[in-house]
Amino acid sequence: MSMFTAEYQDFKREDPTVLVKVTLYDDQKNVIKPVISKAKLVQGTKYAGDYEITQDGDQYCLSTKQIAKLPSGSYGMELWGDDGSIYPSAGFIPIRIHRNADDSLEQVDPTVDLNKIIEDMHNAGLNLVFDKIELLDSDQPGSITSSIHDGKNHITLRIPRGLQGEVGPRGLQGEVGPRGFQGPAGKNFQIKQTFESIEAMNASKGAGFEDGDFALISSNIEDPDNSKLYVWNGSQFDFLTDMSGAQGIQGPTGPKGDKGDTGTVDNAGLTTAPAFVSLQTQVNNSAVGTNLLTGTSSDLKTMQLTNAWNVGPQATNGDYKIKVFKGQTYTYRAWLDNTNGSDDAFVSVRLVPIGATTDHFLGGGGPIDKGEAGYSTLVFTPTEDGYIWISPFSYDNPGTALAGWKEEKLEKGSVATDWCPNPADVPSNDSQLVHNTGNETIAGDKTLVGNTTLATTTILAGNYGLRVTTSGIQKTTDGKTWVPANI
Repeated sequence: MSMFTAEYQDFKREDPTVLVKVTLYDDQKNVIKPVISKAKLVQGTKYAGDYEITQDGDQYCLSTKQIAKLPSGSYGMELWGDDGSIYPSAGFIPIRIHRNADDSLEQVDPTVDLNKIIEDMHNAGLNLVFDKIELLDSDQPGSITSSIHDGKNHITLRIPRGLQGEVGPRGLQGEVGPRGFQGPAGKNFQIKQTFESIEAMNASKGAGFEDGDFALISSNIEDPDNSKLYVWNGSQFDFLTDMSGAQGIQGPTGPKGDKGDTGTVDNAGLTTAPAFVSLQTQVNNSAVGTNLLTGTSSDLKTMQLTNAWNVGPQATNGDYKIKVFKGQTYTYRAWLDNTNGSDDAFVSVRLVPIGATTDHFLGGGGPIDKGEAGYSTLVFTPTEDGYIWISPFSYDNPGTALAGWKEEKLEKGSVATDWCPNPADVPSNDSQLVHNTGNETIAGDKTLVGNTTLATTTILAGNYGLRVTTSGIQKTTDGKTWVPANI
C-alpha cells in the first residue's frame, strides 16, 4: 500500500509558475521512486484529463502551466506508472485551484443522465417501482426522488418539457394505393407445445408442427429464456417475443371448483426458500434512501472554529463506528452554511482499513464557496474494507469562522436522496410516545423538559396527589386528606 505527502497543492487559476510536488512512500514510510509517466485529474465524478509529470530527485512535479485553464475548485490527482501501477493506493492527492481576481469561469456543472441512473439501480438488484413521471415547465429543474417502503424502491421522476418547436408545413396528400389481395385466414392463437429449454425445442426439429404453430419455453422464473415465444416457419423456430410478465390472452371462464380445506402456511419453509432468501438479500443490500448515520437533524447546528480544520464527527456513529465495504458505492451529503467562512467548505471522509492502525483521507465533497450556502456531496467507493471518520464541515487549511450544517446523510448508492433520520432515531412503536390528549400511564423514570401542565387535581399511584386551590398547592397521602404542600 502506498502513501504520499504533497506540497504546493493550493494555487490561483492561470498561475503557471507553481510546481505541485508529491513524495511517495511504502507501508514502512520508506521513500519509493517508481517510474511515473503521467497524472490524471478528476473533479467529483468528472474526468479532468491527463498531464505530464516530471521527476526532481525523490519528488514528482506537476506544472500548473498545464492546468492553467481548468475551472477553480477541488480536484483529485493520481500518479500513473509505466507498468500500470496507480499511486496512492487509496483516495486521491487533493489539489485546490482558487479563483483569481479576473476569473469568470464557473464551476463544472455535471449533468444528470436519467437513463444511466435507472440502469445502475436496476443492475444493483433493486425492486424499482416507478410511481409516476411528472412533466414540468421547460424552465424548471428536473429531479429524481426515491423512497423505500413495502419492500420496494418507489421512484418519482420530474422532467422538464422541451421547448415547443415550430409547426412544420403539411405534406402533400399521397395517392390512394391499390387494394391488396385477400390473404388466407390465419390460425387461432394456440400454444402447440411447451419445451423446458431452447435446446430441447430445436432438438425436436419441429416434429408434429405445421407452418405457423407456436411453441413456448416453460422452465422457471430464474431462467432468462423462460416465457419466450417462437413460431415454426416450416423449417425452423423463429423468435417472436418474450412474454415474461405479459398479460395472457383471456381464456373461457371455467366451472367453479369445490371449496377446499383451510390451508396452513409453512413459514419456516417459506423464509428458507432460495427465492425468498435471494429477495431478502437484495432488500438488505439496497439501502438507497436509508440514512446510515444516527443523531442527525434537519435543524441547523453551528460551531465556532478557532484555527481548526473541521468540526469533527457530528453523527453519533461518525467516529470510526461505521464499517464500509470494498466495491460498495456510498454517497455522503450535508447542507453547509459557509456565509461566515474563511475558505471554501466541504464534507470529508477518512478511512482506517481493517487491520491498520492509521487512517487516510478518502475524499472531500463538492466545495461551498465562502460567503455561500448549499449542499456538499461526496460519492466514494472504498477499495478495501474498513471504518470511516466523517465530518460535515471541513476546510483545506485551518480556519476561524462560524461553521453551520444540517441534513447530514450517508447512504448506499451513487444518488443523493432527501434527508431523513436513521430508523433508530425514530420511535419504533406508539407506546414510546407521549401524546397531547387522553389518559396515559408513563412507566419508569422520566425527565420532563419545558413547561408541563398537570390537571387541577392530579392523583398519583398509591393515593399520593397534588391539587391547586385558591390558597395554594396542597398534597395528600391517602387520597382524602389535603394539607399545604409547602412548595
